[in-house]
Amino acid sequence: MKIEQPAVLVRELQQFGDDLRLFNASHAQLIEKYPEQWVAIIDGEVVAHGAAFDAVLDLLDAKALPQHRAVVKFLTASEQLLIL
Repeated sequence: MKIEQPAVLVRELQQFGDDLRLFNASHAQLIEKYPEQWVAIIDGEVVAHGAAFDAVLDLLDAKALPQHRAVVKFLTASEQLLIL
């Protein structure tokens, strides 16, 4: 993996934060459009979605989109219990 310049890393981190905020703010609309799917957002746009996490990563690769810049979350209307 290529090491980016600090300014590039700062810009990418800020965009990742913006994408995460967009994901959270649009959660209800995204669940309606992509129920029970994994969704990837880059630069404020849904760039991939699918039923399987690996399939979404494969789509990112097929589109030559950087996985490390994607906010990827599973959208479900049901509550999930996570045991850590």
